[in-house]
Amino acid sequence: GSIRDPFGNLLIDASGYGPEKGAGVPYPEDALTRKNKSEAHLQQLGVHVLRSLPPVVGEVEVKLRDAEEVARRALGIYVAALRAESLSTNQEIPPENIKIRLPIGFAALTPEETAFMQSKAPDKQQIITHIWGYEALLILLWALKLAPSLPDPTEICNVPALGSVILENDEEKLIAIAKLRPTSEILDALDLHFRIHWAVREASLNSQIPPAGFDASVV
Repeated sequence: GSIRDPFGNLLIDASGYGPEKGAGVPYPEDALTRKNKSEAHLQQLGVHVLRSLPPVVGEVEVKLRDAEEVARRALGIYVAALRAESLSTNQEIPPENIKIRLPIGFAALTPEETAFMQSKAPDKQQIITHIWGYEALLILLWALKLAPSLPDPTEICNVPALGSVILENDEEKLIAIAKLRPTSEILDALDLHFRIHWAVREASLNSQIPPAGFDASVV
């Protein structure tokens, strides 16, 4: 009828009461170290974050998808983003042309992306949504060591540079060369951006501009 920490202290009981004084959720040591590192970095930037925010998962708690699956997902995102970009500039690239050039990416589309690619006249919000896919693409290419760095989220990503990574490689070659960064490095980025997200949301709720020049939409 209760949940307790490793020392038997009450975290919460069946009635919703808790936690007892001194009770605490146990976190892996690397997760706590990562949290402290993120907080120190943000403090140097003058960014306040809630100290009670928990750490993200530790290395022993996570199982990443393999590099091939991540690479296929990146190609799928690029396919939808490319069409959205072309529509936004009134220079539509026909979906069938994209499919010829990027068949693996086309096969990796999600149901939502497939519906977007099949739509003859997507609405404005659909176009905007899939253009923002470029930001997700940057994250995945960085995780696959196909982008050299993950810049601070202060401005939109370099779209032409991302496109070059995809289009200058054959799809099968891109999948073959993709290698995931160490789990610790990916979790470092996750923990940091988790706290940045809190900071920009807090600023928004208080009608303030995001701290440290962060772009809330990019975050």
